[in-house]
Amino acid sequence: MAASSALPTTSSGTTAGAAGAPGVPEPARQHTKAGAIAFAEHYIGLINSVGQEPKVGVLEPLALASCKSCDNFEGTIKYFVAHKQRFDGPQYKIKKSNVTGYSEIATFIRVEASEPAVSIVAASGSNVKRYPEVLKSVSIFRLDWRSGWRVVTIQGES
Repeated sequence: MAASSALPTTSSGTTAGAAGAPGVPEPARQHTKAGAIAFAEHYIGLINSVGQEPKVGVLEPLALASCKSCDNFEGTIKYFVAHKQRFDGPQYKIKKSNVTGYSEIATFIRVEASEPAVSIVAASGSNVKRYPEVLKSVSIFRLDWRSGWRVVTIQGES
């Protein structure tokens, strides 16, 4: 009989060793390299979804207050909510992600994505601003484990 590779669950139904903010999917709640990748990809997915359906307070629990790039994303969403604007599509399409550095505390994830052409649209449906397509965009996430992954910085790769 083969041994199970499933992790044990707690009485609350979550996987033992899982941690993180509410709403973070199970794979991104693991303190592993794969968990860190899943978390960075989840964060980008949230940037895409709240850009198209703006809602304040979604990104904030996933980042440290010191993350300036995160503040910029959060500020854009606050502006969109106040001005009844949104993106008409996703800002990022992930091509690949990998770990470039890993320790018990800090982990670095390199995310390569494309940035589809996207417009900011008003509630009336009119275009406010158009952004051109970017075929390759690389971001380096620094994640720290603090009872779950948190974004410390996001920097573009030069």
